[in-house]
Amino acid sequence: MANKRKPVKDYPVGRAIAEALEKKGITQSELAARLNMEPGNLSAIIHDGRGVTSRMLVRIAIATGLDAFELGRMQSDYEIMKIIRPIIEKDREE
Repeated sequence: MANKRKPVKDYPVGRAIAEALEKKGITQSELAARLNMEPGNLSAIIHDGRGVTSRMLVRIAIATGLDAFELGRMQSDYEIMKIIRPIIEKDREE
């Protein structure tokens, strides 16, 4: 891999959202209501790693006090790492 930049965080953006909610004492239901979205959809983002649109990332960042740019980089990095990791592991086996 030519680029040596380390991922922002090598885990789904949902984990960062869950951590922010816990820190601020906000429930998933409260955040879903603030965002005018179904609680199940927010739960899928947080627990299942469902991808998030840029617009929704910005809305979540505003509601939780997180940095929208960092969330975007985190989501992008995580998606790329999901692709790269199996390639690296396969190369190590050979």
